[in-house]
Amino acid sequence: MSKFRNISIYPKVIDKRKLQKFTEKEKEELTRKGFRWYVYYSFQEPGTNKYVRQRPIYLNVNRDFPDFDDRYREIHIMKQGITDALQQGFDPYDELAEGEISLVNALKYALSVKQKEVGERTYSTYEVHVNKFIEWIQNNGYANTPIKKVSKRLVNRFLIHISETTSNRTRNNYKTSLGVIFETLIQNEYLERNIAHDIPQLKTTEKRDQTYSDAQVENIIEYLKDDKVMLMFIYFVSYLFWRPKENCRLQVKDINLEQRLITEQTKTKGSKTKIIPEIIFNELKDYLVGSSPEDLVFTPDGPGKWDRDLDGRRSYFTLKYRRLKKKMGIESGYTIYSFRHTFISRVYRNLRKEHDKDKTLDLLSSITGHESKALLDYIHVIDADLPEDYSKYLN
Repeated sequence: MSKFRNISIYPKVIDKRKLQKFTEKEKEELTRKGFRWYVYYSFQEPGTNKYVRQRPIYLNVNRDFPDFDDRYREIHIMKQGITDALQQGFDPYDELAEGEISLVNALKYALSVKQKEVGERTYSTYEVHVNKFIEWIQNNGYANTPIKKVSKRLVNRFLIHISETTSNRTRNNYKTSLGVIFETLIQNEYLERNIAHDIPQLKTTEKRDQTYSDAQVENIIEYLKDDKVMLMFIYFVSYLFWRPKENCRLQVKDINLEQRLITEQTKTKGSKTKIIPEIIFNELKDYLVGSSPEDLVFTPDGPGKWDRDLDGRRSYFTLKYRRLKKKMGIESGYTIYSFRHTFISRVYRNLRKEHDKDKTLDLLSSITGHESKALLDYIHVIDADLPEDYSKYLN
């Protein structure tokens, strides 16, 4: 007899009806503010035949997925994950046996070891990846799993989750980090086998970032004229060549309006200072009115405080832009990051009207912050240096 019953989604209509059967009015009603979706189930109470309904499982699905279609898909993934965990033997009443070390505590220990062995940047990557794994472990009912019982299936389920919510490339990076952490646990006699090494890498394809046409850019800016936060977010990507994650890291104190300078936290170099171009200076000055130095530059309501981690902040703007694209009928291949490619391409083409290619790349690298060699690859990717019509050479 199964120890669990009735794994269900609330509201029940989400469990019973296919996505395409919902009307727009129903979607709006079911995602109204304060109406929360969750997964629930009943489990047999120890020593009795009584099935007790367990506490609802939310996993931030309401906060992170405001769009109906996205939330519908995510909560069904949640339900399947909880079903898998129960079928694999998860028991909400279980406790660790005396002397056993939990998977969570073992991972935290391994992180503390690596902190003393590697550089700050490398450790930061391990910390982000391991903490995401720990969060997933706790949210999916594996908090009491002993380290000795961690399985390939459990780790692979987490990696599938990462792949589905990000990309195969990001998933492979997580697998590499976990492989390093598990190796540390082997060296310290917590594990006997490196589970991550048993899981293959997934194939990845080189992502080709789309570039917007001038008409598309104008339409998007016009559409966002009443959404100052999203518009400024896109301006930073377009005119300052910030990455979306760097936008989400910025604080007001990083911006010096008097000297028209801004400090950028880069992906690879720590930080560097760039000028604020005239094209956005006045709008940025107005945007920051009333803010405090410690405020984040970008929150849902403009400069202010936001109790959410960096990845969560970036996801908010990514999902918001995804909904904007859907309303405007923009193809899925276009992203916020595409604005960066678009405007680097625009600057390159305008510079090429006045300078040769080498001089153009030198000037452009000083503007965008890329190394010349990296920038050359960047320009190649966006086809900004296509030749003129060469028909006369074919006669």
